[in-house]
Amino acid sequence: MIIGLAGLLGGTSGAFIDKFGLMSAYRISILVLSTSSLILGIYPENNIIWYLSPVLFGSSYIFMTGVLLVWGISVFKTNPSFGLGVPFLTLALGQAIGAILSGVIADLSGYYTLFIGSSIVGYVTLVFKLKSK
Repeated sequence: MIIGLAGLLGGTSGAFIDKFGLMSAYRISILVLSTSSLILGIYPENNIIWYLSPVLFGSSYIFMTGVLLVWGISVFKTNPSFGLGVPFLTLALGQAIGAILSGVIADLSGYYTLFIGSSIVGYVTLVFKLKSK
């Protein structure tokens, strides 16, 4: 429920992109999404984190979805429906593959390792830049 309610905050991605640009929105969403996993992996017994992590995750996940859709449309300007379809398809594939890999990692190494490792992967993606045509 917390993730879903926090997702409403993610609906601000369009306004944020208009004001600060696509790259800034991408970087902020990755930073917040990765931080939500990191704090859960580091402080799993902290009651405040039980609420803060899902708020950060829910808002940044929906925010990132908006960023990906705007990016997709900017890349495929001549075919905006393709620009919407590709990000949704890759997001769905990533979720399916990620769920399987996350289950394996959690089983082998535990949830703390999973959450901290996932956050590190997210932080590493900050070195990449989105390109639009």
